Amino acid sequence: MSGIVLSASVRQNLLSLQSTAELLSTTQNRLATGNKVNSALDNPTNFFTAQGLNNRASDISNLLDSIGNRSRRSQGVESLAGARCGTGDRSDCGRSRVVRRGKRDFARRIID
Repeated sequence: MSGIVLSASVRQNLLSLQSTAELLSTTQNRLATGNKVNSALDNPTNFFTAQGLNNRASDISNLLDSIGNRSRRSQGVESLAGARCGTGDRSDCGRSRVVRRGKRDFARRIID
């Protein structure tokens, strides 16, 4: 069996095509993941910096969700109190308003 004989120019063109295919694969991977650096092998400094920033963003997002949930819960309690005032016995509604005003008045009395 005889081997395949390539001229220098054909060999150079093959190497160029292989390089282009590798660059195309890297670009497609970056586009698919949205990351410029996908592993520590690509660029360790940028990879670990990005990983730290992603972790921090996740932590902040979780805190904001927690704050939003607390806010929604307190709004839900107020809307339930308002719904209770809208139907049935109105004496409860008056008491809740007096309590709120009472706290404000109490705070003013202490300051004065």
